[in-house]
Amino acid sequence: MRIVFCGTPDFAVPILLGLHEEYDIAAVLTQPDKPVGRGHKLAFSPAKQAALELGLPVLQPERVTSIGIAKLNADVMITAAYGQILSQKVLDTPKYGVLNVHASLLPKYRGAAPAQWAVINGEKQTGVTIMQTARGVDCGDILLQKAIDIMPEETAGELLTRLAPLGRDLLLETLQQKTLHPQKQNNEAATHAPMLEKSDGELDFTQDALAVYNRFRGVTPNPGAWFIAGEKAIKVLECTPENAIDIKTFSPGEYINCNPKTGWLIACRTGALRLQKIQAPGKKPMSPNDYLRGNPIL
Repeated sequence: MRIVFCGTPDFAVPILLGLHEEYDIAAVLTQPDKPVGRGHKLAFSPAKQAALELGLPVLQPERVTSIGIAKLNADVMITAAYGQILSQKVLDTPKYGVLNVHASLLPKYRGAAPAQWAVINGEKQTGVTIMQTARGVDCGDILLQKAIDIMPEETAGELLTRLAPLGRDLLLETLQQKTLHPQKQNNEAATHAPMLEKSDGELDFTQDALAVYNRFRGVTPNPGAWFIAGEKAIKVLECTPENAIDIKTFSPGEYINCNPKTGWLIACRTGALRLQKIQAPGKKPMSPNDYLRGNPIL
């Protein structure tokens, strides 16, 4: 079977590696290189880096066209967090269409950030779906699904690291089946998981401590959690919720403790959030205690 693989972030890499061991990869499509850092140097996507190491052809079109796909003469196209919505002409071009590896239990969390929003919303379980891609956002027929539990302290990045090999195994199982029984999605049960923006990482201390902590987990490592202190955007790299703390005399967002000896504890609507590792603008990651020694806030 000849395959065209489309993927961009780390999530796509184990899936690509698994396909490469079993099938003929005609080409790897990934998003164009993007400038990063202060020097604005162009950076390869994780999928591109993996493809180059495997000696596979890499294509980075701004938009995928049916003509370009037809030239690759593929039996099937596989997408895994690629980052483009494909036209119907493209979907119809491969002999067996397009299969997508999606990091949720569809129809829940259709969209670009399914694992992240599952964590933000405090879900206890998620999984991977292999679907026959249709025109639209993650609305095609379900071929196979598998669920896993979300660990209570797991970040979205850590969850995606566990979901990627699950997606690889489930995709290989799908491709090896002689007969598939597609299941229509229940559109009425669909929820959405839009791409996260930097603003989605701002912590809202008017919520309960657990909800604030879930937000931190869901936006870690990207786009990252932050809050404003002393007119500076402080990134939160590690924290824990303390639900048993009595905050009757404190307002949400007020500092219960904020000094080098006792650390940094912020009141929420109920409970509090204890900061464990932070990063101020232009500074290296450090403990709140170390930061407060040189930057007294209270």
